[in-house]
Amino acid sequence: GSMPSTRPTTVSEPNSIASKRVTAATKRFRDCVWLLIAQAIGAFNDNATKIMLPALALILWKDEVMSWVNLGVSLMLIIPFILFGPFAGWMADRFSKRKITSMALLAQVFGLLVLFLGMFLCLKMGGKWFSVCLVGFFLLAVQSAMLSPAKKGILKELVGSEKLGMAVGWMEMLTM
Repeated sequence: GSMPSTRPTTVSEPNSIASKRVTAATKRFRDCVWLLIAQAIGAFNDNATKIMLPALALILWKDEVMSWVNLGVSLMLIIPFILFGPFAGWMADRFSKRKITSMALLAQVFGLLVLFLGMFLCLKMGGKWFSVCLVGFFLLAVQSAMLSPAKKGILKELVGSEKLGMAVGWMEMLTM
């Protein structure tokens, strides 16, 4: 006769461990979706406000001020990273990245409220309120600088080493 098969009919132990590892990594990647959504919203807010302020200046003062507003907005995006970047990195190393991220996202709402208040006042009462818009934009830039190290540092905690490359790829893609 024929010999009975010696192949096991159940999943072998190494395969089930690998399966559990893949399942855990996939679950952890799903856990970082909130961060990816926040990243996309933040990038949209930064880019939209970067466009809205020069457009508002054009409405208020025509062409003579728009180039200065463009320059100012560009500088206000860079300066907070230079001024607050080292401090933000230190904070992300010392404190809960989740709390820093949550606080920075709340600060984003506050900055947007100040910016939109300034835009409303400008459109209703004139360009003398434009400085309120600039303060709101600067608050958004500071918020972005404070958020950056924490959101990048929390990725490995959320997804683990196995999915870190994919998570960084998604994060960078959503920055556009």
